Amino acid sequence: MWRLNTFGAVCFFTQNKQLGVRLSSASKALISFLSIHRGRSVPRDELAYAVWAADYDKKLQHRLSNIVWRLGNLSSNLKIAGAAGFFFVEPSGNMRLNDCSGMHIDFDMLENAVRTCQINPTLATSAQIETITSAASLYLDDFMRELDLEWVVEKRNYVRQCYLDVLVFLIKHYKR
Repeated sequence: MWRLNTFGAVCFFTQNKQLGVRLSSASKALISFLSIHRGRSVPRDELAYAVWAADYDKKLQHRLSNIVWRLGNLSSNLKIAGAAGFFFVEPSGNMRLNDCSGMHIDFDMLENAVRTCQINPTLATSAQIETITSAASLYLDDFMRELDLEWVVEKRNYVRQCYLDVLVFLIKHYKR
């Protein structure tokens, strides 16, 4: 089971052990970009642009290959028994999160809570209220606060709005 915390500093865990404490900002940006685009394959040139906001030249090809190699060996270097890698490099070179790796991303939980907020607060079940309350407690700090890439700033503004939607829902629910 992999867990990615995106609120505040990007933190990565497996089996309750924090990994990659010294990961570079480029590595964190790559992991974060793949997590936001979960469920789709991302071409390497798109990843390079997302991580460095630059064209995918020979220098970035080498840097990206090094980052992919380091991240790919993260679990095997720690000898974590039975841990599947958290991402998959396809034969075409595209990358995606490994769906079978049991990845838990706090951002996903907040987005799911926002979808639940679309119902009338007076009709919400106790399970739905619990889901929304749990999601609200995740937002301890700004989304990926240490990354200042354009796509992160856009997503950060979106996440702030999601958090406000959750709070408005809870206020309406408890106000009744």
